[in-house]
Amino acid sequence: MIYNNPFAAGVDMTPPQLARAVEQTRNIRYFKESTGDAARVGQIRRLLGDEVTLFNGWDNRVLEHSLLGARGWVAGSANVIPGECVRLYELAVERADLVAARRRYDQLYAFLTLVESSASSFRYGKLGCRKLVRPVGIPRRPLLMPSDEAEIAELRRALEQAVGVLA
Repeated sequence: MIYNNPFAAGVDMTPPQLARAVEQTRNIRYFKESTGDAARVGQIRRLLGDEVTLFNGWDNRVLEHSLLGARGWVAGSANVIPGECVRLYELAVERADLVAARRRYDQLYAFLTLVESSASSFRYGKLGCRKLVRPVGIPRRPLLMPSDEAEIAELRRALEQAVGVLA
């Protein structure tokens, strides 16, 4: 599996570059698209068909990517709300129930966006697990747990919308 995450790696594998790599090596089976650009999923699918299985790697784009041909999801949010992420995937990909998938997506969107758009996604994941009474320890240095009350309140609201009232 090739992970295309230009924000973390500093390098972007474009759809034509991926197609060349697949053609030259013949051992690339999976591709995780993490640019947040939904058009890329369609471009890759048109270039490679079913030769490579596409995975969404941008949590708050999972519905769009699924509709355009992604068949999997590498979900950072699933570390905190795994059941909700599985249900969304099942509705969107396995059952192709767009109405129900969109309803679930709307419930999860604030949390998916908070985790995905934050440079502190790992910190939010750890705090989210703690809020759901699943302590998983603290982030590795140099990251620290969120301590700003506004950040914590925003995470709590997003989680409550995603999973219901928190204890």
